[in-house]
Amino acid sequence: MFALLAGLLYGLTAAAWLLFWHRAMAAPVLLRRYPLLRAPWIGGTAVQVAAALLAIQHGAAPGGEFEAVLFDVLHSRADLVLSASASILVVATVVYGVNQQTPPRPFMRLMSFALVALLGFMLPVIWIPPQHEEWMRLLRHLQTASFNWGLFLMCAGLLILLEDLIQHSAADD
Repeated sequence: MFALLAGLLYGLTAAAWLLFWHRAMAAPVLLRRYPLLRAPWIGGTAVQVAAALLAIQHGAAPGGEFEAVLFDVLHSRADLVLSASASILVVATVVYGVNQQTPPRPFMRLMSFALVALLGFMLPVIWIPPQHEEWMRLLRHLQTASFNWGLFLMCAGLLILLEDLIQHSAADD
């Protein structure tokens, strides 16, 4: 039952990912302007779909102790992504501040959405009664989906930043 629910959760997040890119990021226009964004756009979808299939196919309960280990791994990776996001924002602020320019709007939007996915949806603590281990598994799946969103949004933002910096350095040459 919970394996199907976890699979449904990932399937819904894959559909929401595509809808998000279409509505919030104007994907057709953005992908024409920044063709490299196809990689995180497709990657984000593929990872969520793969997670859905794996959750359904191998949905056996791993046990409470192993689940706790999975949470630790997930949170340590989230720390890395949050640190990387903060570093990227600091570098962008310094580089664009020195050049007295503003960062590209899509970069700022993607990085903002990445931080919302990582902080707003992944890090909240929810109390779960000890007799409902399956709820803990479902929470981990929700946090994993949010982590994937944050990771791929951050990668997309980084691609826009790098492309913009390369274009500006080529214009200066």
